[in-house]
Amino acid sequence: MANQSVPRKNDQPTDPSELAARAFEEFRSGLYRLLLRRLRNAETAEDLAQEVYLRLLRTADPAGVRCPQAYVYRIAFNVLYEFRLRERDRPMLFDSAVVEHATDQLPDEAARPDEVYEHTAQTHEFEQAIQRLPPMQRAVLRLVTHHTLSHAQIAEKLGISVSTVRNHLYKAIDHCRHYVAAESSASARKEF
Repeated sequence: MANQSVPRKNDQPTDPSELAARAFEEFRSGLYRLLLRRLRNAETAEDLAQEVYLRLLRTADPAGVRCPQAYVYRIAFNVLYEFRLRERDRPMLFDSAVVEHATDQLPDEAARPDEVYEHTAQTHEFEQAIQRLPPMQRAVLRLVTHHTLSHAQIAEKLGISVSTVRNHLYKAIDHCRHYVAAESSASARKEF
């Protein structure tokens, strides 16, 4: 039983356009699927399939092609390889105006090292101040800051009045403010 993809010698095309037309017609869908799988871009796969067709048209000895399918796929792999080489070596385009516009649109979220240090130090001082609070003031302050509960919700949760919640919160904030200010001035004196 003869392999149908290998034409008999007398059925072999002698004209490059005949070879290209026959081979491309017969293997076009498989070739396109192969290129699409490798490139993951339909437009580029179509372009490279056309390049394979053009190279088939330039075949010097169409009668010497014994297996058109293997020949088509060998050309396809060569085209794909050359395409990837060009893509790798292509210089990247850089448009400074576009980059500048993009950076203007984005907020600068990167903190400088001195800002990070300062924030860490302030957070540490604030946590020390909270630890020195009486338990009820500490509970009220944490419920307000960490759980964002309203004064009424805190009063219900702790079983105290809303005015007592406000009183504890005021005292806690005042204590933290004085503690952090005292620590900041003490560390400033140490630096000099």
